[in-house]
Amino acid sequence: MPGNTSTNEPSAAQPTERILSASTSSWWPHASPIWQHVSLSKRLLIDYLEPKVHPALKQSNWRTIVVKGSYKRGNNTIISSTENPGRGFNWQRPTAEVADELTVLLHCFPGIDYVRHYASLISTYFSILPDHNEMLPQVRFELPELGASSHLFSHSNIVDIGQADVIIMGYLENCPGHVIECKRDFAEIRILQEEVMFSWTKHKTAQGYNVAYLGCAVPLWGEVVEEFVHLLKRLSQMKCVLYVGRVGSLDSASKPNEVLATGTRCNIGDEVMHWDNALSAAVSSSPNVHHGGLVTVSSPLCEDHVWFQRWKEECRWVDCETAYIARASKECGIAFGYLHIVSDNLGREYADSLANEDTKEILAKRSVLFEEIDRILGRFLKDFV
Repeated sequence: MPGNTSTNEPSAAQPTERILSASTSSWWPHASPIWQHVSLSKRLLIDYLEPKVHPALKQSNWRTIVVKGSYKRGNNTIISSTENPGRGFNWQRPTAEVADELTVLLHCFPGIDYVRHYASLISTYFSILPDHNEMLPQVRFELPELGASSHLFSHSNIVDIGQADVIIMGYLENCPGHVIECKRDFAEIRILQEEVMFSWTKHKTAQGYNVAYLGCAVPLWGEVVEEFVHLLKRLSQMKCVLYVGRVGSLDSASKPNEVLATGTRCNIGDEVMHWDNALSAAVSSSPNVHHGGLVTVSSPLCEDHVWFQRWKEECRWVDCETAYIARASKECGIAFGYLHIVSDNLGREYADSLANEDTKEILAKRSVLFEEIDRILGRFLKDFV
């Protein structure tokens, strides 16, 4: 099972519950990511964690918080007030449910990496709260059953996507509507109904190939996206998948929100994958596109000093999804390429970081990068055969 490195951890085929503790080697209950120390803006780790913690978890002195790999909305669950359906895509967040007067459940979309990320996030949040005089809640987690996310996808509206030669997915939902010309309709589509998980728009290239721009209401995080690519291949018979996302840089020279990242090699732990970059010709005339190896992790909270020293010479980029898509693409026999915005730098102090990435200044910088993404995708689709 992806990310399941502990020999004494029960199989993820059954719901797995463990207590987070300092001795848990694959977990970060008291995370200290290196990127919190290299931000000129002096935004602290708490600034990253605070908006991601469900308000219901902050409103009572819970003894126990259980993070569950279960997709549950409605039926006694509490929707987070921080959700923003107006974003259109990637807006749904974990929901809370009161189990008893001392216990609250947090229902996360059923991904192993996603559950681990949220359990670490919540445990770290409570451990660093200033002036926290009450007893800290015990944070536990239950991993989802094997295939839980695939089951949800297979019973969603994605089954109606139909044939597509190229599918473009990822961070495009945050692109200003005027930037990517060929996805104008996509910019207007919004997933507002609870039962609708996906939305897409299609167009034909001059050569007659079908291109689909795909958005999702839930975060496609970690190993979940690998299962999703396999399903997409079966449903659409796609020949190529392109992923637009965000990466952190381990190279001190890469300025956040000023350059784009791509490459032909990824790591998941000790597993290494190589492929022919489907975007190599399209990015060749773009000086703002930098190339390098990428390592995929379960959570940005794992990126502490020890982790950084392990990977800084071997990889230039880090994210939570790309290697999973690369592996699925190889297994499906389809072309793959990624083009990511460099969102933060782990090796040098810059004003831009994960803690302030939603500010107007940074969003303006990213708008410029989306214009470059537009040109690159245009060149790729023009020559796609």
